[in-house]
Amino acid sequence: MEFKTIAMATVVGMALVFLGEPQAKALSYSVTGTLGQTLTNYQGFITVDGFDTSLGTLDSVTISLQGNLSTVLTVTAGPSGATNVSSYTVVTFTLSDVGGYVSLIRDASSDHYSAPVLAPNETVTSGTLTGSDTRTTSPLTSAGILQEFSESTVTLATTGTATTWTSYTGGNATTAQVTYGDELVTVIYNYQAIPEPATWAMLFSGLGVLVLGQRMRRLKAA
Repeated sequence: MEFKTIAMATVVGMALVFLGEPQAKALSYSVTGTLGQTLTNYQGFITVDGFDTSLGTLDSVTISLQGNLSTVLTVTAGPSGATNVSSYTVVTFTLSDVGGYVSLIRDASSDHYSAPVLAPNETVTSGTLTGSDTRTTSPLTSAGILQEFSESTVTLATTGTATTWTSYTGGNATTAQVTYGDELVTVIYNYQAIPEPATWAMLFSGLGVLVLGQRMRRLKAA
């Protein structure tokens, strides 16, 4: 009877410990990949680490694309000059995956360069103008993307395309640009953690004590 009481107390204690901990912990961590300054227009690739499957079960993937640009503009007035000239550059950044589950597009605009009055055929050059913008997906949960991002590495294709816009109120002007883009990709893995092995071991050890006690009682009764 004493042994039975001890066994039952052990099992109850182990079960309380087990139930007192969350069965599945919702956790997340992030990895990053970069593309350094590259002359537009370009096509390139960014590689990030895939999800570490030893941590648990992947629930969703969130991807963020930050595009940065730097540009130098050269504005040339026409034969009649130009007034109130304003120019800037937009770089369209795109990001996609091999499986076709990800399609991010983001426009980043530079600061504006202004020239109030330009003489006929006059040429002026801006300093370095910069700009940045970010776009983030909602959590992606399809089976295909979870499988793709559970590989050891994930390769993402990217492009950067520059367009320059010029406006003026008198005469005319044209603008040439030299533009570089760089990118930062952040991937957030949201997952359910595997329960700690010690928690399972404590529960099963308690159950083992109970089973052993039952067998011993049967042997004594025989």
